[in-house]
Amino acid sequence: PQSYICVTVGASQAISLVASCALQAGDEVVLIEPFFDLYRAAADLVGAVVKSVPLRLLSKKRPEHEQSQSTHGNLDRNARLCSS
Repeated sequence: PQSYICVTVGASQAISLVASCALQAGDEVVLIEPFFDLYRAAADLVGAVVKSVPLRLLSKKRPEHEQSQSTHGNLDRNARLCSS
């Protein structure tokens, strides 16, 4: 719905806003390397625990997700952000 739309002045503000609304101190954040540096900064600012996992490719078509799945296990909340 339109009530879920938030307009920001840029990506930095949007990332910080999402982190401050969705994360709490002590929450675990899994970042797949390489990642946009503002993701870590926003998580650190809130007091979340950041774990980074390197992205490894099995082939040119499919990224390997096994390590990232074993890193985060059972999640209460899950958000996926993509920078392209």
